[in-house]
Amino acid sequence: MIALDTSTRIRIKRTKGFLMVSHSRFAVFAFFLIFGTGAFAHQGSHHPENEKSVTRVLGHIDFPTTTQSAQAQAAFISGMQLMHLFEYPFAEAQFRRAQEIDPDFVMA
Repeated sequence: MIALDTSTRIRIKRTKGFLMVSHSRFAVFAFFLIFGTGAFAHQGSHHPENEKSVTRVLGHIDFPTTTQSAQAQAAFISGMQLMHLFEYPFAEAQFRRAQEIDPDFVMA
């Protein structure tokens, strides 16, 4: 014979056609629903000053452009790599850097 602890069961009352779950169970559920989802919603900070640590492991792509500046081309390539990795704030910083180096660089 298995003995059940009555304090761990959900108490349900039928009142006017509606089921009512005990208030303590609902309160625990609501607490975890409200405060437990905050950790999943946090996406971290994207700061361009952390850019160098991210760009070290991006790999290599070949994307020819018309710029004559090797520095602007390198910044543009880095921006393309970051954009394809959905690192938009870092990519934007690289594109802006390429544009500062070569103001006539249309792709930046």
